Amino acid sequence: MKHLFILSFILVYLIFGLEIGYTSTSSWHTHITYMFQHGSWWHLVLNSIAFYSLYIALERVYRPSVIALFAITSAFVCSWLCMRYTQPVVGASGMIYAMIGLYLYLVSIGIYKYKNRRTLILSLLVIVASLISSFFHRNSAGLLHLLCLCSGFAFGSSTGKLCRIPKRNKNKSPLSS
Repeated sequence: MKHLFILSFILVYLIFGLEIGYTSTSSWHTHITYMFQHGSWWHLVLNSIAFYSLYIALERVYRPSVIALFAITSAFVCSWLCMRYTQPVVGASGMIYAMIGLYLYLVSIGIYKYKNRRTLILSLLVIVASLISSFFHRNSAGLLHLLCLCSGFAFGSSTGKLCRIPKRNKNKSPLSS
């Protein structure tokens, strides 16, 4: 499924323009289409790498369909909560920040662990710096990023083990009941 997302990012970038991004006055459907368009090839490459990497990490814990549905839903809902943008908002960053929030939740409960405290702190500083900088770039949707990050953490904590892939018991024979 992650490959389909990357392919759709590339195709949408090649076929459409920024008109499919959402603004404070755009049609409702742009709150879905904006996630698949990117402002430049560099934006496309960075978002594709981040999306793919996070998807792989989250697939170890969640079903691919859960990740996809959650990422799209989160970015869609959060886009309605920050309708202040007059220039078209485009990019998969909303989905990416939602997945970062979910990943941070998994770190907070110990499912993912860092080798040392320094690496964890550095990772958190990079996320915080990226988030803060998105509030100061005129072409970036800082509020959307923040809301999506929070929605990811909230999704993880509210669903608990409901959406996770159950672990298999290594000691139990596959034939025993």
